[in-house]
Amino acid sequence: MDLLTNNLDISYFYASQKGRPTLDKDESGGNPFASALVELLGYEILSFKDFKHQLVELTKVKSHGFQIPVVPVEDDIDNWQILPVPDNEKRVALVMIFSSYHDEVRPLLGASYDMQRISQSLMKSGFDTIMSIDPQCMEIEVILDGFHALSKNADVSLIYLTGHGFQTSDGVYVFPVDYPFRGQSKILYERLLKFDSLKRYFGSSRINAMFYAGCRTVYYSLDDIGTASEVLVSNDEWL
Repeated sequence: MDLLTNNLDISYFYASQKGRPTLDKDESGGNPFASALVELLGYEILSFKDFKHQLVELTKVKSHGFQIPVVPVEDDIDNWQILPVPDNEKRVALVMIFSSYHDEVRPLLGASYDMQRISQSLMKSGFDTIMSIDPQCMEIEVILDGFHALSKNADVSLIYLTGHGFQTSDGVYVFPVDYPFRGQSKILYERLLKFDSLKRYFGSSRINAMFYAGCRTVYYSLDDIGTASEVLVSNDEWL
C-alpha cells in the first residue's frame, strides 16, 4: 500500500512522562490513563482543549500521582468539538493492545480490560473502531494497512496503543506478544513496534491523534538495554 511519507500534523498523547513507567491496573481495573479517557468520552460536551487538560488531571487523580500524562501544549485544533459529535464528521480509530505475552512474560490483564472499554467509548463517540488484541508480528502491518485505508476517507483518525514498552533516544518501542524473549542477548529491534512509525498510517488531512499508554522507561542506546527480559519491570502493576 502506498503510504504517506507524512506531512500530516499528529497530536501525541503519552500516559506518563519520559523515563516513567505506567500502571497496568488502577482501582477501576485498567490503566489510569485509559480510565481518564473513558470518563472524558462519557461527557456530553467536550472541546479538544478541555480534553487535554482534563486528561492530565484525571490521570493524576486515578493513579494517585504516579502518572502524569504528556499532551500537546499548543495545538491549532484546540477548538475542535469532540462531543457532541458534529454532524457528518467521519471518525475512525484503531485500538491495538498487547496483553497475553509468550515465553513466561507476565500478561497485562489491565490492558486486556482496557481493550473493551476504550473501544466501546470510542464507538459511542462516533468512531468506526478497529479492535486488535495480541496480533502476531506478521499480522500487524495488515491491520495498520486496513486502518490507513479507512483513515484516508475520514475527518478524524486516532490510534490507541499499549503493551510492554520502553523508550530510547530515538523513540518509544513496544514488544509484540510473540517477541522471542527467551535466550536473547540483546534487543531485536526488527521485531519491535516503534510508536512513532505508526504516524505514516494516518490519512486524515484534518485531525490525527496517537495515544500511547505503556511505559517510557529510558534506555539511551542498544548497549544500555542488555537482554529483553531486563526491560520488563518486575513489579506486576507496571507495564
